[in-house]
Amino acid sequence: MMPALTAMLTNHLTKYMKETIDGESETAKSPPSYAVDFKVRNTKAIDKQEVYDKVAELFKEQSPGSSVNLTKPDLHIVMHVSVLNTYF
Repeated sequence: MMPALTAMLTNHLTKYMKETIDGESETAKSPPSYAVDFKVRNTKAIDKQEVYDKVAELFKEQSPGSSVNLTKPDLHIVMHVSVLNTYF
């Protein structure tokens, strides 16, 4: 799960940073703020804190100076995971 999450977030963050720099937006002058909406259902295999830590680590690596803003973030990361079991 974490390698896939890392690849997805890296791709989106790189794309966002390129778009803001190319578009000469105000956000290009300062690192983006972000919020994470993470929900997991029907499994204990995914640790919420581990996901939060990975997101923070990626932002720290790729966009130093980024900060968490839960009320009005530049980027809102939504991850909802649900494991469904089919019983017959």
